[in-house]
Amino acid sequence: RRPAGGPGAADTSAAPRCPARSAPAGPTITTDTLRAALSQPVTLSVSGVGSASWSGADWLAPFATWATGPVMSSWVYRKPVGSDQHLVAWLEVRIWENGAVEILPWVENGYLFVTGGRSVNGTYAFTMGGTVRETLSIDLPHHCRTPLVSGTKLSHWLGTDPDLTVKHDAAYMMATEMVPTYGAVTAPSDHPVSRLPATFAPLQRGGYASVMGAAGASEDIGLLPDWDAAYLTSSAPAVWAGLQRNAYSAGRFGIHWRDEATNRPIRFSQHPHLVLSSPGVGSTGNSQTGTFAVQGTGTVPPIWTNSHHPAVGYMAALVTGRFFHVETTQFAGTIPYLVNTSAPTHRDGSKGLIRSYWGANMTRGAAWGLRSLVNAVAITPDGDPLKAEFLASWSANLNYYHDRYVARAHNPQGFITPFSDQDATGVWIAQWWMDDFFTAMTGYARALRISTLPGDEAKLSAFFEWKARSIVGRTGTAAADEFLYRDLAQYFGPYAPSDSVDWNGGTGPWFANWGQIWAASNAYQSHGGAKEIGTGALRGDNGVSNGSYFANAVPALAYAVRWNVPGALEGWRRVTSAPNWGSFVADSSGWPVFNIQPSVMPS
Repeated sequence: RRPAGGPGAADTSAAPRCPARSAPAGPTITTDTLRAALSQPVTLSVSGVGSASWSGADWLAPFATWATGPVMSSWVYRKPVGSDQHLVAWLEVRIWENGAVEILPWVENGYLFVTGGRSVNGTYAFTMGGTVRETLSIDLPHHCRTPLVSGTKLSHWLGTDPDLTVKHDAAYMMATEMVPTYGAVTAPSDHPVSRLPATFAPLQRGGYASVMGAAGASEDIGLLPDWDAAYLTSSAPAVWAGLQRNAYSAGRFGIHWRDEATNRPIRFSQHPHLVLSSPGVGSTGNSQTGTFAVQGTGTVPPIWTNSHHPAVGYMAALVTGRFFHVETTQFAGTIPYLVNTSAPTHRDGSKGLIRSYWGANMTRGAAWGLRSLVNAVAITPDGDPLKAEFLASWSANLNYYHDRYVARAHNPQGFITPFSDQDATGVWIAQWWMDDFFTAMTGYARALRISTLPGDEAKLSAFFEWKARSIVGRTGTAAADEFLYRDLAQYFGPYAPSDSVDWNGGTGPWFANWGQIWAASNAYQSHGGAKEIGTGALRGDNGVSNGSYFANAVPALAYAVRWNVPGALEGWRRVTSAPNWGSFVADSSGWPVFNIQPSVMPS
């Protein structure tokens, strides 16, 4: 569903994103062809554990058929490694029209309820075409997985690796709105391309934060990580391989909780009260029925926190079509569900509600949790049973937020309930930049057009228009009843004129207008100047760099413009006309993740 004319065109949200094309002609490549091509066994072994091997008729019985056609067909295979109850060998196999066979092997460690899980330290080997392709020393923690590739390889080929580098039409991809629209950048020495991993080693850190949840900006925080944005803003060949290596690196996190009953990520409807209890996933809640997934022993994976977790797998799935990356996105989409308390006041069982003020979510955790959920909806094929599960949870969340904030009177400035009042000053104070994350996520979700259940699209439209007030209102003039755009980006901001606010009932008390909020904000932490246009330069707690609170606000404002929220275009013009706006754009060349532009400009 591509908006006609691409970025800058009028809003034609019902128009097809992608033009219809005829399928390539020719006979479909079948597993019989694959069986003939793989005349020698394919084996994955782990020292001290055992091996899994495929040959002959094994190729005729895949775990899943992933793609079929005359140009390429792909299947997924799985087998336990020896007699181990947790360790599983997986293969994603492609055969091309010229007879070339490509295999991505990986090993995964962990189920939901099977006891005895532990880290497995040993020598992992992969054999194909009669040749040992990899011999790797790996200590694989429970609920982690890793491809068995190393160095510059992205997969294994029977014969010579064609070593292709692919570059998609970035302008077209952004016009589809399956990804944000990033502003044009130059490529200085500190561009994320220069920071991409040039090689892969199992469980490497890649571009992820050294400690997820640490204070401050990080390359992996945003609607998509910085390396995914780089693929859309740079023509450097290195990005194609680098973003895949970072997607492989996400296997180091203990987020791969596979349901042994289906051998897929969990379906929410089948586990309404399941909650994690794992040292590798932070800030987990409680189960109303005492239903917890098993814990593994041994080596603990790097911590995964809901409040700071990145989008993993999604962009790599879009540009490679790999089952592995689609599942990475699906696994990540289940974690915000699994960490939350299952009670009706929290996630409400299988609905999977992600509230902004319960548990360890905070507003940013709710934003990133819902971002991962909508990514899972968007990337999951229609025929996959998980599609309906993720979509039902998104619909439940959408209805919750609409009912709470739109269906009845609530905060007139569009702020959702924050985690807590951060300072007992007589004014409710919290972090505006977290609220901006949530606004951007909602605009992004609307652009994905995944709300296909009856009434959901209208509710999402109404909720976003209400929600976007929280950023649009901060881009006003120096008038008495407006908030001066120069000061839109502060660490803390006022939400209500009292420390005692009825958030649940929506009765407040609330500020009467944005002018009152500017005055309360200036009284709490001076903006460094009077309420006047002056030079017109933007002022903020930490400037206008791409790691600033100002940068966090830009995607929210861009989506408000894209969806033609009243006042958004005027506010965008004030902000982008500021004399130091160019500093933000220049800084975005080294960190493009927040330099998001409206994909459609109102006429």
